[in-house]
Amino acid sequence: MPDASGFPPQPSLLEAALAYAAEGIGVFPCEANGKRPAVKDWPNVATVEPNQITAWWGTNPNFNIGLVLDAAGLCAVDLDRKGNVDGLATWAMEYEWQAPSTRTVETPSGGKHLYYRGSVPSTVGKLGPGIDTRGAVGFVLAPPSVIDGTLYKVLDNREPAALPDCITEALTAVARPKVEAPDGVELDSPENIDRARTRLRELVKRGDVATENEGGNDRTYRLAAEMLNLGLSTETATDLMAEEWNGHCEPPWDTDELEVIVENASRYAQNEPGAYGISSKTTELWNQYAAEHAEEQGGHDQAGAKCRRKVRLHRATGIKPMAIDWMWPGYFARGKFHVLAGGKGAGKSSLIYDLFARISCGGKWPDGTQAPIGDVLIWSGEDALNDTILPRFLMAGGDQNRLLYISDVGDGERAFDPADDMRDLLDAIGDYPDLLAVLIDPIVLASRADSNKNAETRRGLQPFVDLIEKRHLVGVGISHFTKNTQGKDPIERITGTLAYGAAARVALAAAKGEDEDGTRLFVRIGANIGRSDGGFEYMLRQEPLPGYGISTQRVIWGRQRHGSGRELLESLSPEKASQQMNAVRFLEDQLKPAGNAGVPVKALKDAAEAHSLSWATVRRAKDEQLAGRIKPKKTSGTKHGEWWWVWVDADPNIDLSGNPT
Repeated sequence: MPDASGFPPQPSLLEAALAYAAEGIGVFPCEANGKRPAVKDWPNVATVEPNQITAWWGTNPNFNIGLVLDAAGLCAVDLDRKGNVDGLATWAMEYEWQAPSTRTVETPSGGKHLYYRGSVPSTVGKLGPGIDTRGAVGFVLAPPSVIDGTLYKVLDNREPAALPDCITEALTAVARPKVEAPDGVELDSPENIDRARTRLRELVKRGDVATENEGGNDRTYRLAAEMLNLGLSTETATDLMAEEWNGHCEPPWDTDELEVIVENASRYAQNEPGAYGISSKTTELWNQYAAEHAEEQGGHDQAGAKCRRKVRLHRATGIKPMAIDWMWPGYFARGKFHVLAGGKGAGKSSLIYDLFARISCGGKWPDGTQAPIGDVLIWSGEDALNDTILPRFLMAGGDQNRLLYISDVGDGERAFDPADDMRDLLDAIGDYPDLLAVLIDPIVLASRADSNKNAETRRGLQPFVDLIEKRHLVGVGISHFTKNTQGKDPIERITGTLAYGAAARVALAAAKGEDEDGTRLFVRIGANIGRSDGGFEYMLRQEPLPGYGISTQRVIWGRQRHGSGRELLESLSPEKASQQMNAVRFLEDQLKPAGNAGVPVKALKDAAEAHSLSWATVRRAKDEQLAGRIKPKKTSGTKHGEWWWVWVDADPNIDLSGNPT
């Protein structure tokens, strides 16, 4: 009997290849456990001829299966799920509700291939983050191909549906005329080619190439846009990428595919000045071009100064809702401003140095999820780079080559001033397309306004907020808690006007208890784009920095905590800590004598009230201090009220403090 895939149970790769050929789909072999074609000129040698297919797989029965869909009147939508890019979420938000069910394959990375009848260009990301298309150029691997021991699996083997109109409309709607070089911009000049070649060799040297398992499509698309913005034509950009960079990718792009990606970057990438690393000189030429075409550009007079613009209103028809692009889900969002506040000595700067270090090396976040890899920029008006920032950054495992800092403005004319130089910083970071996050410490220096005046402060912060949004970066500002504000709403405790907490899309706090060496908390205290509760324990330790003969501060992350930001911060007070310990002892006294029978929740509530303990404190003790030890269980007795549920001590041979009895 066929299984859900439509093939015999556990088909061999050869059997599956022959089955695809029987459907009229061109087949060719790819390397075993990989995606690189195992034959030359695969677009032309792909075949439905059984004898040729049998001969190929006769040389290696573990060849993966490549499918060329276009000749069979088919195409595929590729939903990637890698790192922080989730094509499945984008698809569900924007297209799934208007697209028919169709043949669906699950990829080893957890993404999907959706097969349709119709034709599309091969694109990278133009339908939204994590969504590519495979059509006239390119191929897909088909089940039961294997990557790193994980199968491609058929989830739905129905006949492919017709390509939905929403895909065709979206692909045509985003198309714009190719960006042609303005007067004064010399494409493919020797200087531009040398700069582009140097950039490509630098990327290869540090291993920053495209791999299938690490967002290779998006990486190649962004690099193509960068090459074009360095002043190359599409032809030269393709040739240089093929010559200097492509051979180091895994797998290398086919020449036709690379041409399509560069062409797409030319037509669809945000090719305005500075978008992907354009030089200041070229920016000047673009500005000059804009000034000479003021009427059609709608923005500059003949001298290049801004003209008066009319306010234009538009209907939202056709604009697609988008999901928040989380770098660290719940904590760091791309294109958004974040603030971290806390009292003196809480280690606020060290926390951000630690988290930025994880970005620089592609490490893990404190909750174990994967951080992306990229450059980070740290500017501090308080900490020195060589004796404070860099040692703490390295102690956290950061990559020194990915740490950027601001030395000065102009030719050493003066120090950087975040209140005056933010727009110049926007231009400067254009040369660093891999930049992912920026820190300004303290954030009050980014605004010259009276910090007690909300509207003025918001306007003063706007250049930094604009920079973050335009470059799609995570922006973090550090602030302080006002003294003697314990017990207030944490947002209201941030020093100065409420503008700092209100402008931030995510507000975070760091706090320590009475014990200088004890546990501290990093918590969310406000967010309008996600959850505003929960956090993590952490400790600060002074330790030797290996290889340098100095000591520096290290952040040691602890367990995840639950509850509102206010509750968690208040739990650090001696009074609250004492209540938590009383709740732990209370649960031990109540549950141990009951053994496996447990104690009804209603009885526990009554007993807690008799002991002057709030039920919220008891629950927090169960969920946090005693996480995993106390198990809720349904009884087989009466179903009246809370008596239906009991709490049971999971291990009566160990007291609830962790000591053997």
